[in-house]
Amino acid sequence: MTPNPGNDCALNIRSSASTSGTIVGHLSRCNQGAWCWYQKADCGSTVKGGSYTCNYADGSGGQHSNAWVRVADNNGRLAYVARWCGFAQQL
Repeated sequence: MTPNPGNDCALNIRSSASTSGTIVGHLSRCNQGAWCWYQKADCGSTVKGGSYTCNYADGSGGQHSNAWVRVADNNGRLAYVARWCGFAQQL
């Protein structure tokens, strides 16, 4: 998962699927990402969690959602990122 440019290429990695979850990592470049927990092109199924809003890639408007993607943190533990604040892509 790489950060969405509409959010200034920033994406928090959290310990739970909620904005209140502890930040266990932070991505600050659109060409740097977190490994998907499930190694699938779309990172696999999402989980429902806390609500958030992210800007669209072109910076217009915002996407409201509660969908979170499972990723691995820097220590290889299960973590989460807000689905619409980033893109699933091969780096």
